[in-house]
Amino acid sequence: MIWSRNPDPLVLSGHLSDNEVNNPTPGTYFGFLYDSVNTCASPTLEITLVVGHKPSITEVIPQESCGPESLTLEASGTVPNSSSAPDIRWYSSAEGGTPIFVGNRYTTPLLNVSTTYWVEAFANGCASSPRVGILADIIPLPNPGTPVAGSSCSNASFGPTLLDLDDQLEGADPG
Repeated sequence: MIWSRNPDPLVLSGHLSDNEVNNPTPGTYFGFLYDSVNTCASPTLEITLVVGHKPSITEVIPQESCGPESLTLEASGTVPNSSSAPDIRWYSSAEGGTPIFVGNRYTTPLLNVSTTYWVEAFANGCASSPRVGILADIIPLPNPGTPVAGSSCSNASFGPTLLDLDDQLEGADPG
């Protein structure tokens, strides 16, 4: 198999060296089988090589909430040697599936528990890999507990009676 910059396979000056084949530059190339003994070649196959740089995720901004809430997560990316930003694709899993959103800011549905979302940058037909996780952190609300009836009487002859109100709650979180 021979590669050339010239569509005429019999123009030997257009044939690429091994180094040019192993380190191609963007452009149009023609591939064909060449018999140098009989100076004959097969029909050519035209290939246009476009170098697409792989994008990457450069920043993720997680969010948190005390109690159930819808949160807005953010991510951004870059494409080497390009002034254009990549598309940011959001997923509900680290691998596979279809995007649930495309854009830099994703607003989650109402969340009751912490949830990790996954992002990848996409440009030039290439996706960054692996996907990057962004945490939507839902911190459980503290449980104030249920009050329990109690009473306290002070008797002057025995001094004041103390009642710790924390002891009058059942199921309360510490604090």
